Parts: sequence; structure tokens; C-alpha cells
Amino acid sequence: MVLAQRLHDELSVWWRAGKVPLPEYTQRRVTLWDHKPKLPFDVQIQSRSKDRHRIFDERFLYRSQIVRARNDMRKERRSEYKEERKKELDAKQQDKTDRRDRAMEAVSGAHCSGLLGNLAPLLPKSLGGRPSVIR
Repeated sequence: MVLAQRLHDELSVWWRAGKVPLPEYTQRRVTLWDHKPKLPFDVQIQSRSKDRHRIFDERFLYRSQIVRARNDMRKERRSEYKEERKKELDAKQQDKTDRRDRAMEAVSGAHCSGLLGNLAPLLPKSLGGRPSVIR
């Protein structure tokens, strides 16, 4: 128990911060230590209780096959929507950038400083061309 705790403390992420990175093989072993990958479905159903379920029940296998196919279709639709949404957002960002560039060209052609232009001639002379500070 103590050895396992010391090993966990040595290999955990927060403890390794700022240290030399582990070799790839060792890092994979550490990752497998804490995060076990999911078993394939065929192996998972064998771990079901034989007293309560028939492991190779045709109806169960058929239903699970349908559910898996439906989930795959949903995943595919989500990925397609994600790609479309990314294209829309990129187009929107490009339009925004184009509008900003056109506005900057218009302002720079008018010999203005900044987007509001040169405000110094519009300010009272007593301030020396500087805006007043409101306190």
C-alpha cells in the first residue's frame, strides 16, 4: 500500500511539473495505470451476470447493434455539422476582417488619426488641444 502510494506520488502529473519528461513507453504505462481504456463490446457483455442475463441473447445483440449504428450516425452528423459551423464562422470572421480593412482604408485616406479622426481642432484653445479630465 505504501509503495503504491509512493509510486503514484512520483508519477502523478502535479508532482512531475517542471521535471524532465518521462520517456514515451514509461508515460504510456503511467497513463494506463490511472486510465484504463474501454474494453471491446464483445468482452464487456461477457462480464454480465449469467444468472440475470443471457450473454449471447439474440434480441440483446440485435438491439445493441441498432443502438451502435444509431450512435455512429449521430456522431457522423455531429462531425458534419461541426465542419459546416466552422466554415460559417470562418466566413463570418473573414467578412468582419474585410469590413474592418475597408473602414481602415477609408479613414487612412481621409488623413485622420485613429478611427475618430483628429479631434484637436475641435477642442477649446484654453485646454491646449487636450481633452478635459472629469473628476
